[in-house]
Amino acid sequence: GNLASSKAFSLWPLETAMCSSADTKGCDNGIHYAWPELGGSIRPTTDEATQNMIVDGIDCGKMSLEDALEGDMQVLVQAPSYLMVPKYMESNLRKGLQGAFLI
Repeated sequence: GNLASSKAFSLWPLETAMCSSADTKGCDNGIHYAWPELGGSIRPTTDEATQNMIVDGIDCGKMSLEDALEGDMQVLVQAPSYLMVPKYMESNLRKGLQGAFLI
């Protein structure tokens, strides 16, 4: 697939802290990421062909999430809720959030 498709969307996970106390150390926010170790698209696997995946928070030191997001690869996201933003609107959203000091 073409990762630069005009019909592409980006997913913005919305954080939901799963903690009952003010101590957030070791707290799971419910958001997890995974991407192909060799980059590119995520593809179905068969018994003959496997695709090694890096899981954020488990495979520490192999590749950072920031590198994966900046590279030419698909990133899986698991989140309790998320916002789906059309690619053509993403730069305006980023500018608005940066102006509001949210990112």
